[in-house]
Amino acid sequence: MLEFITVLLLGTIYGLIIGIVPTAGATTGLIIIFSFLHLFPDPYLAVVFCMATVGASTTGDSYAGVLLGIPGANSAATTMLDGHPLAKQGRANLALSSAIISSTVNGLIWGCLTFLLIPYYKNIVLYMGIPELWGFTVLAFVCVVFISSKWWFRGLIALAFGVWLGMIGINPYDASDRFTFGWYYLADSVQIVPVAVGLFAIPTGILASGFVEHKGDYTSKCPHCGETIVN
Repeated sequence: MLEFITVLLLGTIYGLIIGIVPTAGATTGLIIIFSFLHLFPDPYLAVVFCMATVGASTTGDSYAGVLLGIPGANSAATTMLDGHPLAKQGRANLALSSAIISSTVNGLIWGCLTFLLIPYYKNIVLYMGIPELWGFTVLAFVCVVFISSKWWFRGLIALAFGVWLGMIGINPYDASDRFTFGWYYLADSVQIVPVAVGLFAIPTGILASGFVEHKGDYTSKCPHCGETIVN
């Protein structure tokens, strides 16, 4: 039992470190440790370490999203949209505590439900065909465009651009190049990490460097201490 607790703590610390790194995420953390999993004397210890890494990294990515305005992973994108403005107002502790508590509570609730419903999943999966998956995809598109933002036209443009980026690569039906423009690097599709860095990290770095003038309110008042905060 002591070995499992030790491995659990080590996996949690490692996952938090990986989660704090912008655009890294749990997938990158797992890829790094895959070469060392054979060093565990018990396979169950490796499973515990991997599970702790995934759980901790999905919580740790909130730090980069709230404090830096750069999501640690795809799942932290919405946390960044709400948490980073609060951090600029001097309320980063509220944003981080809300993100961590909600992540923990949701993980416990839905994790327990997942283990309870695993015997019934095999019957549900049999009914999930191409029409059902397409229906979920359309529902996701509708939620992204019309619910997450009031600027639905810009959402449609961003959605169309994202779909086009997702189509870049090799056509799975005839193995032909699709929108690669003769560049072999794009044959493996557009990688999510460079896109995330370009969308979030580079603009934030340019604004922080001072080369581009920030449009909007430069200062605001902290509601708790009354100090002036630079936005």
